Amino acid sequence: MAVLASAPALVALGPAPVRVVLAVSSADRAALVRAAGAGKALLRLSHLSARAQPGVVWRVYVGLPADAQPDEARGVGTVNFFNVVALAGGRPKADQPLDFAIGRQLGNLTGEEGVAVTFVPEGAPAPGSDATIGRIEIGQIQ
Repeated sequence: MAVLASAPALVALGPAPVRVVLAVSSADRAALVRAAGAGKALLRLSHLSARAQPGVVWRVYVGLPADAQPDEARGVGTVNFFNVVALAGGRPKADQPLDFAIGRQLGNLTGEEGVAVTFVPEGAPAPGSDATIGRIEIGQIQ
């Protein structure tokens, strides 16, 4: 994947929605629009981590405006930490990136703000689970 935008830092997930805006240059914006039209735009989440199972999933939305209610037209899927947390005494799990096709969500890419990725929990995560996403990238499948 050719990365066209990425989050600047680790993202902590919790009981409230989290919105991360990925800055996109004008040249990369044009490439994203082309990739979206060709069905080759991709959201990749990697380096997922948690101290313990959160017990919830987070719904993922692309392009959701700030303070807007989640709508399925901007939904791309869910993130869970089931296969991230090692069993007691087990070895740490290897990174297993999650990829989501986002061409439909990027079809109306406008504005200079960037591309927003929003995580909305389905319930309250377990206290102390400390779920994080280490890398959020948007790019074009080569």
